[in-house]
Amino acid sequence: GRYENLDATASGTVDWQGDYNLTAQVDDIDLEEVLEQSEVDSPIALSGVFDSTVAITGPMLRPRLAADVIATGPVTVDRIVLSEVDADVVLESERLVDLLDTITITQITATPELGGQVTGSGILNLATLPDGPPELDFTAQATNVSGDAIAALYDVEQLPVTLGIVGATATIAGPLTTLETRINAQAPTLTYAGQVYPANATAVFADGGLSIPQALVQVGTGTLTGEGQVEADSWQANIVASNIDLQALGLAQTPPGNLDANIALAGPVQDASLTNLFAMGDYSLQLAEGAVQGDVELVNGGWQTDVTLNAVGLSQFASQLGGDT
Repeated sequence: GRYENLDATASGTVDWQGDYNLTAQVDDIDLEEVLEQSEVDSPIALSGVFDSTVAITGPMLRPRLAADVIATGPVTVDRIVLSEVDADVVLESERLVDLLDTITITQITATPELGGQVTGSGILNLATLPDGPPELDFTAQATNVSGDAIAALYDVEQLPVTLGIVGATATIAGPLTTLETRINAQAPTLTYAGQVYPANATAVFADGGLSIPQALVQVGTGTLTGEGQVEADSWQANIVASNIDLQALGLAQTPPGNLDANIALAGPVQDASLTNLFAMGDYSLQLAEGAVQGDVELVNGGWQTDVTLNAVGLSQFASQLGGDT
């Protein structure tokens, strides 16, 4: 048989007093064409061609359709190319008239060309049509993926850190026209200046913007935590340093000490530089001999700070210096 641009062949039997026992083969399913004909406006670019083997079983008035869908070539999701994709899809309902209301993806596995593995499952609810857009509830897991390769795909260059191998869990939910995507990512081997700082973060893409409700970097026995938000033309963030061992930062000629700080940052998305970056906050540095406290502010590209020194032993900074402040 033929529907739109799809060709299908079927074999098997139908017992009009009993069950279906059919197998259908549908080849050359073009994802872009399916989305276009379904008038689904996907928020990201999707392309690929698939073959599907469909088993139709169950009672006459309650059939069950189980499809094994396999990509015949590369599949593109936004800028990420998947070399292999295999999915199991099920349609079933207590009533024949509702059979097409819900599409269940029981499992999907994919192999990115950049390496690693992606698995997932979810439900596409079509019962909202035609009064509203379809609704998606999908969860995916990515393992052993190169974070640096992903960053390069999205034109993020000259990062001060090496992300290394990362893992992530993503949930994509809501009407297809206003999807919310929440990603929990882990970078256990994030590296800076030869030192490893395990990190994790949560990012939420919704309403055309990006928010980061939490991010954490482990620095020795201390932590850097942060949160932020990116809008159409500006961004803002807050970073908190807690009990950071200065020597764990790998900085040369740094005296022993622990840093606590709370810094607010903001700036434009385009043409960001020190001259249009806003930053202000406070810090406290506990040294082996004494303490340093102060407020800090970035004004017109230059840092300004008010410092209070409390019994700081100057020999900590240079052996030829003596005395306390």
